[in-house]
Amino acid sequence: MKQIPLLLFIISFSFRSYSQQFGRINNFWQVYSRANPAQTNSLDSLEVNLIGRAQDIGVNGSPYTFFANYNQICSKIHGSLGFSSEYDQIAFTNTLDFKLNYTFRLKTKFGEWAFGTNVGIDFMKIGGNWIPPQTLQDALLPKFKQKTLQIDLGIAYKLKNWRLGLGIVNNSIILDKKPIDFNYAPTYIVNSSYHLKFSDKWSSDIFFQFMTDLNYYTPDFGMLFSYSKSYNFGLIVHNFGELDELYYGITAGYNHKSGIGIYSSVVFGGVFAKSFFENPNIEIGLRFRRKSISES
Repeated sequence: MKQIPLLLFIISFSFRSYSQQFGRINNFWQVYSRANPAQTNSLDSLEVNLIGRAQDIGVNGSPYTFFANYNQICSKIHGSLGFSSEYDQIAFTNTLDFKLNYTFRLKTKFGEWAFGTNVGIDFMKIGGNWIPPQTLQDALLPKFKQKTLQIDLGIAYKLKNWRLGLGIVNNSIILDKKPIDFNYAPTYIVNSSYHLKFSDKWSSDIFFQFMTDLNYYTPDFGMLFSYSKSYNFGLIVHNFGELDELYYGITAGYNHKSGIGIYSSVVFGGVFAKSFFENPNIEIGLRFRRKSISES
């Protein structure tokens, strides 16, 4: 029975990490629809993303994430349709979800409103081959799987160069009862962005999002500079409300005129870091965009 308290301790750490995992996509402005389904296709008629991220590299059991989505504006339904999938691994806890998206758009003379939802299934598994530090693999540690129905909701507003949104994600309904059940805490997310044009070639975008599950608070900030619509570089700051868990770094990317783009980031800091270059967070993303007529 001594294994049970150890398991519950590690699970609680893993779940806390998972609740904060949501905010650890460095280039979060590339996938606003992940945090707020109403932000889907807010600037593009078609968007595709593939992202891989490794956090706190060098720490035993540190998180890594793979995310993919496809969304397309459909004029017949006055909005957009799409789907997404995400895989997260933290220690011996991993989750895999599949979600469908629908966003309804309403244009007014005062700006454009959008209402969106993501609905899908999340598969969570605890177990596997990961061994905690200074601990032998113990076959007696309980393992379990759990399926939940996930529902995300969002509202967004766009006026010229400014966007603002509110999303509620990770609303869950347990589909199969197990001896140990975990209810995801809903995460409330406010995000905004502002586009500023300096000249025909230079522009800047400022991004902000604030996330909370009513226990932990995560403010994130990004500032991106673009040259000739092809090259961009910028600054990322995560969790700047907690100096002992602060992440900070840089990002850079290239966008081809065909709509294909690539970007990457390196972020340092966080609760495990002891020096500036220790335990980095590295992210690489591929994207494809097709501009809407109004943005061309």
